[in-house]
Amino acid sequence: MDVFWGIVNNCGKLNALLIECAFPNEFEDLSKVSHHLTPSKLKAELSKFNADVDNVYVINLKPAYRAAIVSQLEEIRDARLKVLEVGRLYEF
Repeated sequence: MDVFWGIVNNCGKLNALLIECAFPNEFEDLSKVSHHLTPSKLKAELSKFNADVDNVYVINLKPAYRAAIVSQLEEIRDARLKVLEVGRLYEF
């Protein structure tokens, strides 16, 4: 992932970043073997992200865990983080 962040950080101003977060923190082991993020892993990844962007949209939340994931994302306290809303049209 560090190579990815190196490339993204050198892109200049971004319109948005979309990043997945499929499981709540309680599913750390499952997230690791399935190559998905939890809110705590997302926070760690975002610490490597320093490109200029207004919005970081979180996608791919597993519906059964949506409430827990959203609650844990709010604890990160990053004003850029927003959960992508299904059915809403976004323009970047």
